[in-house]
Amino acid sequence: MEPRAVALRVLLEADESNAFLNYLLPARLEDVTLSQRDKALVTEIVYGTVRMKANLDWAISNFSHRPLSQVDPFILWLLRMSAYQILDTRVP
Repeated sequence: MEPRAVALRVLLEADESNAFLNYLLPARLEDVTLSQRDKALVTEIVYGTVRMKANLDWAISNFSHRPLSQVDPFILWLLRMSAYQILDTRVP
């Protein structure tokens, strides 16, 4: 499975279940076959996206024609995750 897909699944599951990421993320990383480098990427994307959520929402809302509360959660977390990678990392 692709690391970004794993990160998105973790973000969605944490949002839907109000689970603590420090418990959820390690459990999900054990369920998938990824290299240590890819697991590190998933971890960075998940924690970074959550840490920068307010800033990312502000940036996304400047380009959205609808309130973020009306955006499908899957799409919103995908946008947050993508914006985090573009704005706050050097990940290609």
